Amino acid sequence: MSVKWRFPPSTNRKGKTRDIYDTKNVYLLTTNLMKGPVIIMSDLHCHTNQVFTLLDQYVYLNKFTIICAGDMAGTGIYGSDGDPTVFYEDMLSKCGELYFSQGNHDLPSSDRKHQEKKLHNKNAHFKTQSLCSLNETIVKTSIGTIGGIDGTISNKTHEYKMTQDEYNYKLIKLLKKNPQILVTHDTPAIPVKYHNGSNYVGNEIIYNTVSKYKPNIHIYGHCHHPTYHNFINAVYYICV
Repeated sequence: MSVKWRFPPSTNRKGKTRDIYDTKNVYLLTTNLMKGPVIIMSDLHCHTNQVFTLLDQYVYLNKFTIICAGDMAGTGIYGSDGDPTVFYEDMLSKCGELYFSQGNHDLPSSDRKHQEKKLHNKNAHFKTQSLCSLNETIVKTSIGTIGGIDGTISNKTHEYKMTQDEYNYKLIKLLKKNPQILVTHDTPAIPVKYHNGSNYVGNEIIYNTVSKYKPNIHIYGHCHHPTYHNFINAVYYICV
């Protein structure tokens, strides 16, 4: 089942919009890939609070594990950055568990001493607390072990942007620890083609590294692939 939720449109810096609405697609799926109910989201930008408020009206969030793959804040202007920490704190107060990787349009909460890195889950399944931030670490959760990498590959100066060599070094180091679920914001160039015959957009080195180490699931955002699920070389790729 799927529904479309429509929100006021984002604008450019001159106040002009591309569409009448910003549309978010919400899918309800049944799968045996994960244990228990899970909400996966990414690239909501300035609409995170509205989407999450609506979800809170339809489901019992305390039953759900929430996974965010980045770009969860913004000002409503195309390409704007924002600090998503306040949204994470709100989610954490309502959901069962929360885990996230940061995107290239996310900002650290430097005014609060990187509070996003200090958020913890109090899991009923485990005696120890587990971090919400997945960056360069493996977290034991009720749905399996999860690890992540913040940011994207870029030569621009930004808290969550880095060179390809730096990104791949971090990715290899993480995947050698064998997480069952990998969460990145940046996009693997999976070998699937658009209708015009061109390859899906993404980074080939990310795909090659993930394909080599084979986590069970790779959840990602950033570039929006037409098909949100693909099973390739023993890895489930989920684009959100």
